[in-house]
Order: sequence, then structure tokens, then C-alpha cells
Amino acid sequence: MGAQSAGRDLFSGSLSKFAGIAESASEQLYTYFVCIFMLSCSDKIILEKKLLFSILLLYNCLYDIINKKNKRGFYMNNTTTFNKMQTVKYLISTFLIAWGIQIGVFFLSKTSLGSLCQPVLAVMMFVPMLGVFISGAKIKDVGFKPNIKKNILPILIAWFSPAILTTLGALLYFLVFPSHFDLSGKAIIKDFGEDILKQMEQQGITYPVYLLISIISCITYAPFLNMFFALGEEVGWRGFLYPQLKAKFGYKLGNIIGGIIWGCWHWPLIWLIGYEYGTDYFGFPVVGMLLFCIITIGLGIMCDWLYEKSNCIWIPAIFHGAFNAAAGIPLYITYTNTSSMRLLGAAPNGLLSGLPILIFALILLLRKQSADNNANKGHL
Repeated sequence: MGAQSAGRDLFSGSLSKFAGIAESASEQLYTYFVCIFMLSCSDKIILEKKLLFSILLLYNCLYDIINKKNKRGFYMNNTTTFNKMQTVKYLISTFLIAWGIQIGVFFLSKTSLGSLCQPVLAVMMFVPMLGVFISGAKIKDVGFKPNIKKNILPILIAWFSPAILTTLGALLYFLVFPSHFDLSGKAIIKDFGEDILKQMEQQGITYPVYLLISIISCITYAPFLNMFFALGEEVGWRGFLYPQLKAKFGYKLGNIIGGIIWGCWHWPLIWLIGYEYGTDYFGFPVVGMLLFCIITIGLGIMCDWLYEKSNCIWIPAIFHGAFNAAAGIPLYITYTNTSSMRLLGAAPNGLLSGLPILIFALILLLRKQSADNNANKGHL
């Protein structure tokens, strides 16, 4: 035990050195995740210091990545020119404001005003848009004109694919873990209290009917309503950051780095209040943080693909809103005490139930890369 603690303390004291070793973008990100994992293992670093270390390491990693020379300079088929100063301003402001809000939500959840946490988090979705203003970039260039007639197919994909992919992921999860399927209503009791089922019965609504209403809403009006909140994030991520990263690193690596940044943006919630995966799983909170980044890479690729296809920021906002509407439904038919199995599903942010999203994203990524390679050959 003594040797293990000494090793942890030695690592903790050398974090700033290790974060600057890597030579490539992928090595920088790998080093950062290793640092965070080791931080979580140290029982001598209080929570506030862990958060501070995480922030400093993240900005060190991102700053080093942004400053790496990339001969491509421009993203193929995109007129965006990489602007280092705007990107750095955007990242610093977006993370500082959002992480501050998330830490505030943690303390708010411990008070009698805990019911305000959800509205505060909804408002936080506009922080990436605010970051674009702070960076000095022109927000009007992100594509606010809907062009509905030209974008019928992207709109349909954005509206319905999250529900389809979520359903496929849940089916896959329950095929592997059939004993986790549960229609007793315990999941909704866990969220809303013991009286929720009685209140529903008084209104003539059974639990299966409630589930049916939720499913109908997630493929009808919920994507539209959620779109307005999701727009705040999409203007920042897909409208500004992703084009900047693709201009610097190319399509594939730009999407991967963008997805990791998007996932890291949610980390205080995962760490402090068990966002998405709870708190009783193996490797809490680091495993949940890393897994969420994998999922956001996949979702980011799909949002970016829709944005490129439509040249309209409302389309990925629809997809984002539709995903938020559909993602929670599988949990309402899942046995509540799954512990570490929550990392696998049944919500689409699990490693198993998220496979349809990751596979679809990989297909889009490979097709785009193949199309760009063919375009390059045509210009030779």
C-alpha cells in the first residue's frame, strides 16, 4: 500500500511534465487521458484540486495541439481558414463559463433549490454560442437560412435517426442482458418519487401508456422543441469549432478532436453529479468521462455530416434535440440497479447500446474520406 501511494504522489507531482511530452495531437490527447486517470486514483488530492488539475491539463493539451504545425492549413471542400486566436478564445471562454455553471449546479443540487438544476443546464446549452461571440467570429456565417425544400432528406435523417439508432442500441443491450428489461416503473420512481405512478393512475395513465406517449413525443414534436436549446451548442460546436479544427487537422482528426472536446465540456457533471452513468460504476468518474467522449465523437461526426450536407445549422440542432429526446427512454424500461452495466446501456451513451451510433458514424467518416481521396485523384 505504501509503494502504491508513493507512486501516486510521484505521478501527481510530475503531471505538468508528462502533459507536455507528446509530439502529435493524438499523443497529446492520450497523455491527457492518462493524466486524468491517474489523478482519479490518487486518494490524497481533494476534489477541488483534481478539478483544477483537469482544467489546466486540458488547456495545456488543447493549446499544444492547436500550435502544432499542419501543412494542410485548409480543410478540403471548406473555405474556413484556421484562426488560432479565435479558437483559443472560444475554448477558454466556453469551458470556463460552462464548467463554472456545472460546478454551481452541483452545489445547487444540495440545496432546497435543486429543482432549478435542469433549467440552469438548459440555459448552459447556449454557452458555446456565447463563446463564438466572445471569440470575435461572425456568427451570421454559420447558416441560419433553413432552405427546407433543398434539405428534406437531411431533416428527415436528423428527425428520425436518433430514435432509430437508440432503439437498435436498446434492442442489442436487452438481447445481451434480457434480465435487465423491466416494465414495473421502478426507473421513473427513482427519478420522480414514490407517488408518481399513483398520480399517473389518477389521470388514467398506466406505465406502458406513459412509455408510448414518450415514444410518440420523441418522434413528433420533441425534436422541434429541443432544437431551440440544442441550437446554442450547435452554433458553437458545428458552426464554429469543427470547421476550425478541420481546417487545421483535416476532416478525420478534426472530427475526432472536436468530439473529445465536446465530451470534455460535460466532465464536471459526470464527475460531480453522476451525469449519464450514475456514480456506482467501476472506475468512477474517469471511465464514464472517457466513454462519454467516445460517444460524443460518434454523435459529433453525424452532426457535422448533417451540417455539411445541409449548410444549415438548424439541421444538426434537430438531430441533437431528437437525440436528447430519445436517449432517456431506454432507461425507463431498464432495471435500475445495474451498477457498472450502466456503462454498457441501455441508453445510447453506453458502450454496447451506443454501437449503432458509432458504426453509423464510422461509415460516414470512411465514406467522406473515400470521397475526398477520389476528389484528390481527379485533380491530379
